[in-house]
Amino acid sequence: RLFSFQALQHGVVKRIGAVVQFHVPRFRKDRVEALERSLMVRICQNVLTCATASCFNVLDTDPYYKLGRKIAFFGDRYQFRDIRFGHKVWVIPTMGGEFVVDRARVLYADHLFAFRVGDQVRARERAEECLRVGRAAADLRGECDGLTGLARVAFRDGDFDRVVELARAGRAKAQAADDRAAEAGPLHLEAAGTRLGGDHARARELYMQSLELARELGNDGMVANELHNLGWVELHLGDLVGAERRFREFEEAANAAHHRPWVELDRAAIAAARGDADEAQARLAAGEVRLAEAGLTQDPDDQYELDWLRAQVRS
Repeated sequence: RLFSFQALQHGVVKRIGAVVQFHVPRFRKDRVEALERSLMVRICQNVLTCATASCFNVLDTDPYYKLGRKIAFFGDRYQFRDIRFGHKVWVIPTMGGEFVVDRARVLYADHLFAFRVGDQVRARERAEECLRVGRAAADLRGECDGLTGLARVAFRDGDFDRVVELARAGRAKAQAADDRAAEAGPLHLEAAGTRLGGDHARARELYMQSLELARELGNDGMVANELHNLGWVELHLGDLVGAERRFREFEEAANAAHHRPWVELDRAAIAAARGDADEAQARLAAGEVRLAEAGLTQDPDDQYELDWLRAQVRS
């Protein structure tokens, strides 16, 4: 995570502070929780205690930690919400002035965390609340995030028609706000819902749009994701050459822990399509080992392809 720490005087930035990136070892299975704990400790002990300091999240990416609300309890009921420098923040009065911490997209952040840990009830509640708050404030980005969250929940519920409906509504809000970054999430979900709904030709068009947008935004992780997704769509459309090309591009772009098992699984799918049963079985086994080692829960689209691949290889 990247955070910007700045010194303030009378509500105006007087000098630039520092941009700090926090890390925990990738091999830790509790790395998500460990990183949040590290951030809490450092911000509370080293930033909150500095007179007139502020903390802003530099990255506009998913997921987010719900730090602002937690740190705000140090205000002992004197904390309050405000908008500073174009950010929704928590303001915590201290003996040395005010400490300001970014509150941006708190509800959506908690939705994402709940979704990733498999808590569908909380994920749905937070997305609904995000949508409600966004509508009440005429905040198009908030409405887009709420609709995107509800589409994500519907995706895991297997209601793919609803996914497409909500994702399109989210894209419309993002387009109305002229917010290309906000459009990325619902566009990806519309493509995924269309794909699992069985319309692979339309899904390919949407994934291509999503890939183009990810490149425009410089989102390398999403570029890799969409290359991977396009490979599977091409495979289901019967374009083996196109699938191989996309999977090779995915291997070159893969940069995250959840990508590595799929390098082997993608290769297994190509081998199965070629009729090479021995290689397909070996690649599938290697990919499954990597999935188990990573302890990853698959999203519905990847789980669908994994089940399909197992059936192809073991039939």
